[in-house]
Amino acid sequence: IQFSTPQSAHVNITVFDIRGRLIQTLLNQIMDVGEHSLTWNASGFPSGLYFIKLSSQKFSATSKCILLK
Repeated sequence: IQFSTPQSAHVNITVFDIRGRLIQTLLNQIMDVGEHSLTWNASGFPSGLYFIKLSSQKFSATSKCILLK
């Protein structure tokens, strides 16, 4: 998961299943300005459709993710 922050901000990245249940919080901290990369270790989760939500103080985005094993 790659993202950039134009200014220092508190960033929260979470994973939800198809039913909207919170599966895992990947990041919940203040990030400095710049490009960042994060890896989701999904080895303990079944194949399927997941949603990854990135939110900060002024921005929020959700992306679909298909996990195939």
